[in-house]
Amino acid sequence: MKTPQHSLGPRRGPSNNMRAQLVSHGVRSVVLPVAILGGVALLVLTSLLSDIEAEFTRTRAELLGDMAQSKLTARARDAALQIDAFLDERMAEATAWASNPAVAAAARAAHDRHVAEGFTKASSQALEGRFRIEKSLGAWPAADAYLRRQIASSAFFAQSSFTDRNGFNVALTDPPSDFVQSDEDWWQTAWKRGVSAGDIAYDDSSGLWAMDLSVRIDEPVSRTPVGVMRAVLSIEPIQRVADRIAQAIPAGRVLIADRSGALIAETSSDHARERIVNPGIDPIQQSEPSVRAAFGAESAGFSVDRHWLTGYAHIGERAAEISASDRFEGLDWLVVVQQPVATAQAALPMLSAVENALRDWQRILVFAISGAVLLAGAAAIGLGLGAARRYASRIQAVCDLANHAARGADVTPAIIYHPVEIAELNDAVSRLSKAPRSARREHLG
Repeated sequence: MKTPQHSLGPRRGPSNNMRAQLVSHGVRSVVLPVAILGGVALLVLTSLLSDIEAEFTRTRAELLGDMAQSKLTARARDAALQIDAFLDERMAEATAWASNPAVAAAARAAHDRHVAEGFTKASSQALEGRFRIEKSLGAWPAADAYLRRQIASSAFFAQSSFTDRNGFNVALTDPPSDFVQSDEDWWQTAWKRGVSAGDIAYDDSSGLWAMDLSVRIDEPVSRTPVGVMRAVLSIEPIQRVADRIAQAIPAGRVLIADRSGALIAETSSDHARERIVNPGIDPIQQSEPSVRAAFGAESAGFSVDRHWLTGYAHIGERAAEISASDRFEGLDWLVVVQQPVATAQAALPMLSAVENALRDWQRILVFAISGAVLLAGAAAIGLGLGAARRYASRIQAVCDLANHAARGADVTPAIIYHPVEIAELNDAVSRLSKAPRSARREHLG
């Protein structure tokens, strides 16, 4: 009966390689704990940094909001006050013209003349046909000369004219399109309220954007209405106010619009003709959220979005006296002053330094923990390989000793200092090699 022979060769498998086992154990015992601890530390520190960054973001938003409120809203109010004062001054100027006795006398005399010639009984179509070329009777040259002198001495008005109480032209500096003006909204508003501000339009003759200011002509003593005067006012000074405000703010821009969104001034386009009072340009729908918020506000304030700080104010918010917007029907304009968030933040070096430091620390933490894991892995692999080499050399010495002893050769045990287990195994093999010789000697003896 044959006894089964057991293979004494090395078993195949992943655990057969001592070096691989030592390296694997080193990596698991060193790198894994370091990686876990590093990951936990990274999560904790990242969470703390996130909290700090959130608090920083809130603080920054508060500071930027304070800047918008204190700086941009003040600028918007300043622009609104300047425009309001400008319109009041021009209104006072036009009212002074309308209050001149020569103007009132001409309007009263023209009414009598127009009634005498039957104009009040004629249709507007018939009158326009008669005055197709000449737009007035031209019977009051002194009034015409007075208006021309006022326009020549004014830096803001382009032309002027006035009518009698029927709305028929009396005197003028430039021919209007019609002889009868009483069917125009501006005339009716001025006759009822005393003053009127017309829509802004481009005046081809002067090459300027302009608006009408209309004032009722009253008798100096009785205050009986006798006519309406209209003066064409350039809005270029209003656009220059916007330019000055924008230039005082780094990277700033200013727009002025009425409540419907029609642009009156826009510094970012240099008040481009194709954008001013263009129905297709709607800043309420086409601008940033902070601008849309400005159009929805009822009083001065500020708004901040992702890219812009915005301050705004309405024409006519001053309380000391009646403002132009109160005296002129429909003159409800909004001044919007903006500055990029990036530009405003650059003016706060401490904020920029803190933000940069937060970003740097996040990068440093990732690099530091990643480096620690890599170094621990490299150290574990190096130590495992070194230990494997030492152990393998000792074990190889024991194997050589056993092989020589198995062949019956005299062997001398190798000197093995470490580890103790391998040294004891070495001594045991050495004693085992001597046992057959001792047994033979006892047998022969």
